[in-house]
Amino acid sequence: AAFVAQANAIRAVIGLSRRPVAVPDEQPPWHEIDADDVLARLDTSAGGLDAEDVEKRRAPDEHDEAPSLPRAVAGELANPLTPVLAGAAVVSGAVGSLTDAAVVGSVMAFNGLLGGAQRFRVERAVRALDDRNQQHVEVRRGGTIEPVAPDDIVPGDIVHLDAGDAVPADARILGAEALEVDESSVTGESVPVVKGPAPNDAVTVADRTSMLWAGTAIAAGSVDAVVVATGSATEAGRAGTEGDDADASERSGV
Repeated sequence: AAFVAQANAIRAVIGLSRRPVAVPDEQPPWHEIDADDVLARLDTSAGGLDAEDVEKRRAPDEHDEAPSLPRAVAGELANPLTPVLAGAAVVSGAVGSLTDAAVVGSVMAFNGLLGGAQRFRVERAVRALDDRNQQHVEVRRGGTIEPVAPDDIVPGDIVHLDAGDAVPADARILGAEALEVDESSVTGESVPVVKGPAPNDAVTVADRTSMLWAGTAIAAGSVDAVVVATGSATEAGRAGTEGDDADASERSGV
């Protein structure tokens, strides 16, 4: 049983080491490019994208899979004790102890079903709570403004944000009115930063006043901006990926 457990652990580690690491593509210097050129490069316009363009640009893995009971049960059974118990049941059956084999198998199946059902209920409740609390963003699509969930935003979308709104993605400012942004979560700035559509050639993220960064918040004014990056391709997403890689290297001694 110990040998089976060790073999299963080795198999899991080998599979994990072979899993490819998603590396975000290098982004163009959007802060240096004129707003009209940014729209042209993203193949969009001030009127926004249409429904067909949105579907083409939405990544297939952008949304988490919906919770399902079979997947939850499989997740409960995917642990080092499962092969040990299964091996014990097989050995018991092979030596003629069918009752012991049936008991072990029944307990293992019941535990998987019970744990899977609980996990399924929790995942569904968390998803429902997240959907209820999710702040929608005003996005211009097909010439009209409509509220859209942050997860449904794609590069090329034209977003409108007012004071108090959270920035859902990295975006290039197209127009702004008395705009100030709280960027403390990304750059560490302790005071709101004045921003506008004028391009600049700043090297540091904190000085790129023509950009909005995902995870920041509008402190004052209003802004229209075109989304240039979402998810792991944002400045915050790339920082998180680099941090995870550094932690993994440190744990492995590299």
